[in-house]
Parts: sequence; C-alpha cells; structure tokens
Amino acid sequence: MSCLRLHSFLACHQQSWSQWGCRVNRTKCFYFELPHSRTFSNQNAINRLAFPWRHSPDRLARLDSLDDRSGLQATSSSRLVRKTLVARELGVSWIQIIFTGSWERDLAENFAWAFRKGAAGLLSKTFSIPIDTIEIEDESEEDENEFGGQIKIDTTAQTINAADALASRESQAEAVNAYFVQSMMEENLVALYEKVDPKEIQIKMSMKPIWWQFESAFLVPGLTRKHVKGNPSLKGAYQAIENEFEKSPSVQKVSEMGAKLASETGLSGERSVIAEVSIGCMEGFQVFDALTGEVIQGDDSFEEKEVQHLVRMEMVTTRASGGGHIYARKVI
Repeated sequence: MSCLRLHSFLACHQQSWSQWGCRVNRTKCFYFELPHSRTFSNQNAINRLAFPWRHSPDRLARLDSLDDRSGLQATSSSRLVRKTLVARELGVSWIQIIFTGSWERDLAENFAWAFRKGAAGLLSKTFSIPIDTIEIEDESEEDENEFGGQIKIDTTAQTINAADALASRESQAEAVNAYFVQSMMEENLVALYEKVDPKEIQIKMSMKPIWWQFESAFLVPGLTRKHVKGNPSLKGAYQAIENEFEKSPSVQKVSEMGAKLASETGLSGERSVIAEVSIGCMEGFQVFDALTGEVIQGDDSFEEKEVQHLVRMEMVTTRASGGGHIYARKVI
C-alpha cells in the first residue's frame, strides 16, 4: 500500500484520565495516511484539490511488523516494556496493567470519541457548516460498545446558503472550532486543511466509529515537541546518542551528549508520551471536482464500507510537587 505520512488528528476525552488523577491542559492530533493515487483527466487535480483523508479497509503494514515509529526494537517484548513504562507514567495501577488491561480499552475508546469530535470540528471549519448539522448524536444506542453518534456531510446538496455559512463562521463554528480544531490539532495539520478551498471541491461523507484497538505507546524522557520547535537541533537527539553508543566505546562521550541534551531542555522534567490506536469505522467517502463533478478521491459510488484509521497522540507529562503527574496532551 503506497501511503504518504502526514500529520493527523484526534484528541482524548478527559473523563477516564480524571480517574487516574490527571489534569488535561491540551491535546493535539498529528498523524494519518493519504490514500492511493488515482488517474484523473487532469492529473494535477489530485495535488490541487484532494482532501487529506485516508479511506481504506487495509490495516497499515507497519503495524503488523510491530513498527511504532519509536526507533527502538520492533519486538513484542520491547514493545511490552515501553507500554508498561507509559502506563506507570500515567499513574495506571499494576492490577490494571497486568490483569485487566482496562487502561488500554479506556484509552482506545477515548481516541474513538475524540476522533469523531475532531473530524466534525475540522469539517465544520473547512466547509463553514454548523458543527451540529455534521455531527449527529444518537442517544437511542443501547449497546455500550457503540458510540451514539456519527458524522454526515454532503456539500453537493448545497443545503447551506451563503448567508448561513457566513453566520456559521462568525458565530458557532468559530466558537466551537476554537476548541475542537485549534486546541486539539497540531498546527501543521490545521494549516494543511486551511489550504482546502471549498469552492474547488465538494465532499460527501459519512463516518461512524464501530470498534477501536490499542496499538502501541512509548515514552520520550526529557524532550517534547515544544523543545524541538524552540531548538530544531534537538530533533533526533536520542537517535544521535544511540548511534554514538553503538559506534564508540566511550561512555564519557555518551554521558556528555546526555548532559548537553538535559542542559538544552532546561531540566524541565517534562516527558513525551506517544500512543497509537486503530479505529474501525463504517464510512462512505467521495470528493468531487466542483467544476467538473468528477470524483477525484474516494469511491466511484457512495457506499458505506468498513475502513481503518490510525490515530496517534502525544501527551506531555511533568512531575507535580506532591509526587504525582500533570498531563498536557497533544494529538500530533
């Protein structure tokens, strides 16, 4: 499967984290894959018009090869150690880790909840449509494993006139999306969707999460996205230390590199937690060239099918004065 890696989105629901004594300051999303290329009458259309959304039933190949993009060993035992370290960092009890695994299920469920919320906010902002007309709650759902809601949008129907769209942008959409988009999504992702011109494309989409599965998690001590943004030379710092350790017998050199990293990050005590969850959805998806009506992305006919999305989240943790942790989460 040929894919492009791009920043994606999601945010975690606060409820289950609060039961572990966590305080949520921010959450942002950053990862998903683009679909296969298609052949168009105007091949440049895909670069100019395509909507950044993956619509595929296939599981990403790297997940089956145990690659969590950590740069560490891709073995079951090493991934188990990394996952356990993350669980303890988040304050999860040993009983939950060893016997129940409930923290993984809670995390995955919250990812699915926030994936739907974030996607609705993003679509609302991009196409200037009130979010409550996109995200449809269904409180009649009785199955506790089902979320009572889905996303539906069809800009080809043109049910929202220009005045309504303007009012939406200036009132509800601005207020709601200030949270669901700006506070929950990584800035590069927001910028990506801001390039989408709703005058050039039309979208028809329905999406309902039906299952969710924890994939992986790992901890990056002493280094956060904020540090790298402020000092780009820190990008790949741990990989550089590992490379030096492998090629050089000098413990002193490695210690010096570690001390330099600690100094450049200000000894803040912050740590990055990165986790991934797969989310299965019943989804219909089409993107049209607004001028020609040609389907430029998605299925030729609009039929819902089961697809898989991968959501990746970043959380920043710091040690509180009382010995606990404070969590600032961002889905990247």
